[in-house]
Amino acid sequence: MNVTRKVLNSAILSASAKVISKVLGLVSTMVLARILAPEEFGYIAIVSIALYFFDILSHAASEQYVIQKKTITRVELHTAWSANLVLKLLISLVICLSAPWVALFFDRPELTNAFRISSLILPIQALKSPIYLLLKRQLNFTPLFWSSLIERAFAVPLVIALAFVLQSFWAFIITDIVASLLALFISYSIARKPPTFTLSRVNEQWNFSKWMLGKSVVGYMRSQSDTV
Repeated sequence: MNVTRKVLNSAILSASAKVISKVLGLVSTMVLARILAPEEFGYIAIVSIALYFFDILSHAASEQYVIQKKTITRVELHTAWSANLVLKLLISLVICLSAPWVALFFDRPELTNAFRISSLILPIQALKSPIYLLLKRQLNFTPLFWSSLIERAFAVPLVIALAFVLQSFWAFIITDIVASLLALFISYSIARKPPTFTLSRVNEQWNFSKWMLGKSVVGYMRSQSDTV
């Protein structure tokens, strides 16, 4: 009965977080549509599409790897965190180096620096404490719900204020980076202990992650090819 209640509570909290996020996103979009020119939304859409694609390529499936195991050791948990961080750092470097060509592909060379700056979001998100992986494994979604709510409640007024000041798509990029830093801080305020960098079990994880990577790439092509 306890397991059933935990699953039900987790489902409710997860769904609530998504609904609140969508509502806040809708409100901010309605306000920003009155502030920014339409082409600014087009620019941020281009940056988001490219960043999402590169994020898929760095998908280490750490969350799925930790959740699917019957038992998880500290070394395995920290290996999952470390592998995800290494991949995100490498992909961020690739984005920085290839930014001029990616911008030319979209016929928007002025977005080169936007691609480079936005790539910082990937390693920042990867640095979040692996305690989140354990909380999801344990179906303890309460801390995840509140951390997500705090992050979104902070991001919405920030992006609106920056849009007023900058009148540019840079408001979105700056907000995403600041919100990611806030999420990073919250994760360690929950965990209180930093993880240990280790790749001692990386081969075992890669045997699992490589199939998830293929699945993610196929899913991206199916859902985003028309948008591109």
